[in-house]
Amino acid sequence: MGSENTEYRPAPCSRPAAKHALVIEDFPIIAMSIGDELAEMGFSTAVAATEAEAVALAEERCPDLIIADLRLAQGCGIEAVRHICGERPIAVIFMSGDLQAVGGGATGQAGFLSKPFTSAALRSCIDAAGPLTGNFSDDAFGSKPASGT
Repeated sequence: MGSENTEYRPAPCSRPAAKHALVIEDFPIIAMSIGDELAEMGFSTAVAATEAEAVALAEERCPDLIIADLRLAQGCGIEAVRHICGERPIAVIFMSGDLQAVGGGATGQAGFLSKPFTSAALRSCIDAAGPLTGNFSDDAFGSKPASGT
């Protein structure tokens, strides 16, 4: 028997995974539209319709970007983001069709997108989104948004 080379050699590294986005939106057509834009920008995407589902999906895979509706039929986008981010800085964009729910825009580095929005406005917000941790203030959102739209 000849001498065999049994030295372990790892497989070459594959390309890094795409950036991952979590869309928290309870209207399927809006979620699908955002998901399509994100896919064109090279993101993999998960969609959650409730606060609890968003938290569960983020535990499976931590997102690089979160786009969250302020108001959900079940839960609150702000609370979902606060729970998901914790101390991890994650790029965040909040959105709402109710401008009164947003007392002057989002705080810190979070972006804000008013519904309805254009593809260009969405892409601009994504490009400009900065990291946010879970200890941000609700002050810019007025009172905590009620569930619903």
